[in-house]
Amino acid sequence: MRLTRKLDKLGRIVIPKNIRREMGIEANDKLMLDYKNGVVIISIHEDCICDRCGRATLSKYKFCPDCGKKIVR
Repeated sequence: MRLTRKLDKLGRIVIPKNIRREMGIEANDKLMLDYKNGVVIISIHEDCICDRCGRATLSKYKFCPDCGKKIVR
């Protein structure tokens, strides 16, 4: 998927909702930015990945909300 976005005056871009949903990214999640050979790679910070499914989670939890609910049941 290739999308074009403009930077605002502060250098920010908006990650489209469908991509955030696909990656499991929510407001205040930690992201990593890597730059190599003219390419910026955005990924979920390693401390914020669910141990069970690999989706984003808060850094203080080992599991995302969906997996956490399954484990509790």
